[in-house]
Amino acid sequence: MTDVLLLGEPMGLFSATGYGSLKEAMTFNKSVAGAEINVGIGLSRLGHQVEYITKLGKDPIGEFIFEALQKEAIGTNFVTFDEDHNTGLMLKNKVKNDDPDTAYYRKSSAFSTLSKKDVENIDFNNLNCKIKLDD
Repeated sequence: MTDVLLLGEPMGLFSATGYGSLKEAMTFNKSVAGAEINVGIGLSRLGHQVEYITKLGKDPIGEFIFEALQKEAIGTNFVTFDEDHNTGLMLKNKVKNDDPDTAYYRKSSAFSTLSKKDVENIDFNNLNCKIKLDD
C-alpha cells in the first residue's frame, strides 16, 4: 500500500561547476530537481512507500529522471511519457554568497500537458493517508 502519492514536475538540473554567471559557465553537473521529487526522496529514504504522478518527455533527461526515481525507490507506476514535449530543465550558476541565478526552461514541457486523462485510472483509495481539501 502506498503511504504517499506525490504529483509534480521533476526537472533536469544543470549546476555550473565554476563561479560566475550562467552566461559565462562552460561546464555543469547534471542532477534532478523539483520540490516534490525532493520530498519523495526524503520520505523514501525514511522507509515510506512513495508513488509519483508526473509526465516526462520521451527524451534523455526524462529517462535520466525516471532512472533516478527508481534508484531512490520511488514508485513509477504513474509516470507517463510524452513523445511531443520535452522534459523541463533548470540551470543554476555557482555563487559564493546569496542565492544562485536560476533559468527555467519548462514552457510547453511534457508535464505542462498533464491532464485529467493522464490520471483518471489511478485508484486513490489505496493510500494509507488521505487528505481531503475542501472546494
